[in-house]
This record gives sequence, C-alpha cells and structure tokens, in this order.
Amino acid sequence: MKNTTNIVRIMCEVGIFAAIGFVLDEFQGALAVSFPNGGSIGIAMVAVLLVAYRRGGLAGIFTGLIIGCLDLLTKAYIYHPAQLFLDYILPYALVGVAGFLKPLLDKSETKKKAILWISVGALVGGTLKFLSHFLSGVIFFNDPSGFAWNLTSWNPVAYSLVYNFAYIGPSIALCIAFLVILYWRVPQIVKIREVHLEKTPKDERAVYAWGVTITYIVGGLTGFIWSLIVLIRSALLDHKSGYDKFSTNQDCVVICVLCLMLLVAGIISLISLIRKKHTNGLLVIIFPIVASITTLYPVAKIIKIAIDGGAFVDYQVYVYWMIVAFLLLVLGIIALSNHLKNKRGEEF
Repeated sequence: MKNTTNIVRIMCEVGIFAAIGFVLDEFQGALAVSFPNGGSIGIAMVAVLLVAYRRGGLAGIFTGLIIGCLDLLTKAYIYHPAQLFLDYILPYALVGVAGFLKPLLDKSETKKKAILWISVGALVGGTLKFLSHFLSGVIFFNDPSGFAWNLTSWNPVAYSLVYNFAYIGPSIALCIAFLVILYWRVPQIVKIREVHLEKTPKDERAVYAWGVTITYIVGGLTGFIWSLIVLIRSALLDHKSGYDKFSTNQDCVVICVLCLMLLVAGIISLISLIRKKHTNGLLVIIFPIVASITTLYPVAKIIKIAIDGGAFVDYQVYVYWMIVAFLLLVLGIIALSNHLKNKRGEEF
C-alpha cells in the first residue's frame, strides 16, 4: 500500500509540474520577440528540475516528455521525424537527466554543497537541451537564406551554436539563479515531506469529500471530452493544409490538460473514499494549483497578443477567462487556508 501511495504522489507531482512547465513555456514564448526562428528566454526548465531533484531522474525525464508533447501539439514546425524529436520531444526530457544527481544532493551536509549540486544539475540539463536544439539546427536548418539577424554568410554550425546559445544560455543562468534563491529561502522544496492533517468529524469529512470528488470527476470528464473533441477536429482540419504546418487549438490543449488533472484527482479521491480513506487534503490542494495555472495562461496570451500589436477584440475573451479564473483561485486559496488551520504544525 505504501508503494502504491508513493507512486500516486509521484504521478500527481509529475502532472502538476508538467502543466506548470507548459504554462511557463507558453508565457516565455509570448515574450520571445527577438528570436524569429524560435526559442525564448525563461525559467520553464525549473518545473522539470524541481521534479528531478525531488523524485529523481526518471520522474524528471517523464515530466519533460509531457511538456515536450504539449509543445508538439501547440506550436510545432515539423520538417522531418528526427527534427520532431530533437526540437520537441527530447529537449525538456533531457533536462530531467539532472535528477540522476539527486543522491549527491541528498547527501549534501550544508546548504552551500546542496546549492552547488543544484547548479550543476541545472547546467547539465540545460546543456543537454542546448545540444538537442543545436544538432537540429545543424542538420535541418542549415540553409543560410533562412538565418536570422542577417547572418547569411555564417557557417551553419557556427550559426546554430550562436543562435541556440543566445536564448538557452540566459535561460540556464535564470534557472540557476531562481533555484538557488528558492532553495536558500525554502530548502524543503527539493525534499520530500510527509503531511499528516488533523482529523475532522467523520460526517463532515464524508459529505465534503464525496461532494467535491463527484464535482471533480463530472467537471473534469466533461471538460476533457469536449476539449479533446475540439482538439482532434482542429488537428484534422490543419493537417489538410500540409504536414509542415501542423498546428492545433492551444486553448483546448490547456483546457484538456487541466480537466485531466481534475479528473485524475477525482478518480484517486474516489478510490480512496471507497477504501474509507481521508482525501480532503488532495482535493483542496489540487484546486488552487489548477486555478493558478488557469489564471497564468490567459495572462500569457494577452501579453503575446499585445506585443504582436493585436486589437482588444483579439484578447477580449482572455480577459474574461482571466477574471473568472482569478476569482476561482481566490476561492481555492481561502479553502486551502481554512483547511490548513486544522493541521498540527507538520513541515512541508
């Protein structure tokens, strides 16, 4: 039972951080106005690195694979099957290799040593991501006529090296700085802590848990099926315009992922309730996480549309989306705050 519970926790962390990483990637992509051939500066790798440091290399790689697949669905430019792997599937997965340094991090006796291994892991993962994009540029994007910044006279190897390092280098530096500050202030972020919540009256616990569980399952399943249908139809229509122009509805991808998270949480809670286990903690923690991701996404879209010079009508729907999501986030934080008042001072 203990192993099963641990696997469920790892799956939840992988799913949550993969969704956060995808939103961060979309957010940093909205600001990437200086990289005409793709690429952006940001801290999306942090989501993969945190899972890698907490749960190890395999969990980190799997988190990266999920982010890569989501990127593939939302903004892919495919010229060759091998290029698909080098530019979309592998890069974030390779960042998760940093998790194989977890034993060295766990054995660190001081904060300075831990920070050293955190920095080395981020450098290793970021370098592997860089090499993947670099090889793709050398092999598949070596036509000088398509080089950015008027570098048409450059050698393809030198151009790919400079172009990819121009955004991945600063991203690695930002991720290291963010992780160091985060670990220095909250070292528990890369360590596993067991949380034991105080028991509440049985009747109150059962009514709340069953009600929220059913809401999660029904709402998550409905949203997941709807967005999946729209997503498939969009992909089929776009596929007719050419394989190298494959694209799909980004909004539906986000909704699909978030609803899937709610559905999975509801199913886990249902199984636990059938076994007469207490699951209020899982339900009340998942909701503000989903709500925060739902709030960040329209913010990123609004910024991107504004940078591209779009009119208000182009991002009007995202303004409404952001307002509703923010109100749900406030409700989720209030519920979480009330829930944590019942804890017995355990460490997170």
